[in-house]
This record gives sequence, structure tokens and C-alpha cells, in this order.
Amino acid sequence: MKLLKIKISLVIFLLLFNIACTSQTETPSETESGVTKTQIVTNTTSPDSNEIKTNESAQDTNQHLQEEPSIPITSKNLFEAEQGIEQRKLSKFYNTLAQEQFYFAYQTDDLVNNQLTNYILSFSKDGTKYSMISDESDTQESLVLNDGSFFILDREEKIAFEIFLDDNSEIYSYDGAINEILLGLETIYFLGEGQASFLGQNSTFEEYTLDNHEYIRYYFSDDNLLGYRIFDSNSKINLEMTVVELTNDLSNYQELFYLPEDFSIQALHLE
Repeated sequence: MKLLKIKISLVIFLLLFNIACTSQTETPSETESGVTKTQIVTNTTSPDSNEIKTNESAQDTNQHLQEEPSIPITSKNLFEAEQGIEQRKLSKFYNTLAQEQFYFAYQTDDLVNNQLTNYILSFSKDGTKYSMISDESDTQESLVLNDGSFFILDREEKIAFEIFLDDNSEIYSYDGAINEILLGLETIYFLGEGQASFLGQNSTFEEYTLDNHEYIRYYFSDDNLLGYRIFDSNSKINLEMTVVELTNDLSNYQELFYLPEDFSIQALHLE
């Protein structure tokens, strides 16, 4: 069991938002209970089922390019480009992640390495954190309770491995990471807007870059993020992310924040 994979994958998850500036846009609405809720479903496959669809070839996926406006949308000197995401659709996603609780499920299609991966990340008001990373060869889940104890779950063997670090350092700090991401977004360059097809839907997109060599397009239906694509300098898609669900209402996901009663607990010390 790759016990460090969760830690690494969580870092990758956060870096993904920093480098790819992933955004899921939502329009909050008040529920009867007064809880702000945003829910977007663009994939009928539930990540809880651990079902992974067959990965298409990069050639098939890059056929989307025939429906895309030129990349970049406009040739622009970065000294002349606007920076940041304030007042743009992209900013709404981070407003959701900055709230006290959320459930976010998404899927990435890495066309360079031909790898399809499902992710779930969920946080509760009391600080409990749950994550799942699932691909064709492996599924791993982690749980951080509000007292800071960290577990990796093995559902097949019904074991919860409690992780102890020898230096007593924290496994990861979500608050610190999201703050770094928000600071980084202040310097990303906005190149323009356009229209294209995403997952068979007509959508609008916002395009950004960090260096005018790699371009990131975030696709929206109205104000809701459908996903994003990362293009290289040759206009080839390297990565595609698809939003499955994002919500601030955890009423359907409370079971994620507790250790299963029939699991045994084993201590694991890591250097």
C-alpha cells in the first residue's frame, strides 16, 4: 500500500489549482435551512462507485481543438495583460473553497501520460478533512479528524492506518495552501474570453497564462464551471479537468467524516 500517495496527491491537488488555477463557478442560493448551497453535476458517474471510464487517446481528445478558437485567444504582450481574477467567473470557485465546508469531486484526464484519475476533497466546519484519489490501479482514502489525527483507510481489509510523523509536523495545511493559491492568482494573466464546446455543451471560457507558453481555459455554462483544459505552446491539450460536483451542503456526505465502526486501527510511524 502506497501510504505516502495521499500526502503527495493532496499536494498535487493544491498545486493543480495554483498552476492550472482551476475554478468552479457557482451561484449560491439559500436553502430552506439557511445553508448556502451550490451544486454542479456534469458527470453521471459517481466517484464513490470507484468506477473509472476507459481513457480515450490523446488524439481523440485533441479533436476538440477543431471546435476551439485559436490558442491563445489573442496574441498579447504580458506587460499589457490584466492580472488577477477579481470580478471574473473564475473567482467564484475560490469563494466556495474558502467557506467553512464543502464537497468537491472532479476528474482529470492526463493526456501526456494517458492517465484518468478521480478526486474527492471534502472539509467540514469542525476541521475534519476527507479525500479520495482513484485511478485504474489504485484507490486510496484519507481522513483527518478535528483533533488532527490522520488516517489512511483500507476498505478491503477494513483497516485505518493512523499516521504519525516523527517530527510531529502537520501532514498538510489546507488553510496555508489556499492562501498561497489566492496570492498566486493575483499575478496570473488574463488573455480574453471566447466560446467553445466542452463535453458536448456550448460554453464560454476565460483564458489565462502564467508565462505565455502554457494556456489554461476554464469553461462555463452560465456562471457554473464545467472544467478546464491546459494547452501547450503548440496548442495541444495536455490535461483536461471535468467537474463532477461542488457543494457547500454536506448533509449527504456526513459518513465521510467518521471512521467506520468495523475498522481496526493500526499505528504507522513515518520519518
